[in-house]
Amino acid sequence: MNIENKVIFTGEVETVSEIYSIMDIFFLSSIKEGLPYSLLEAACFAVPAVCSNAGGIGDIIRDGETGILSEAGNPQAFYDALLKMLALCEAERKKLGANLKNKVAKEFSEEKMLENTERCYLELVSKKGLI
Repeated sequence: MNIENKVIFTGEVETVSEIYSIMDIFFLSSIKEGLPYSLLEAACFAVPAVCSNAGGIGDIIRDGETGILSEAGNPQAFYDALLKMLALCEAERKKLGANLKNKVAKEFSEEKMLENTERCYLELVSKKGLI
């Protein structure tokens, strides 16, 4: 598969939405990661994602359902995952992007994240006997 001239290095941009709106594939090859906002942002634009299974990424990406997941720290596995995404037809890639967008909207909305953060703090404070 020839993928020459398919990557654009934009440099600094003022509005991130300008970039996500023109992406065909979002990829994140983290070795260590928390819950990456860049993946949540890409999901808002229904960009199909290829990511390594590091940190909280696996909470968002389900291989073959909401994106393609590869082993963290394994460059060959990540390369293979990218090729797997490129081998999909456009409709299949769009379906992965739509599934990702729906999952993030449902499980990682601002309201849901605030609710979960508050719950965690209350559990911690309760365990420490502060309330």
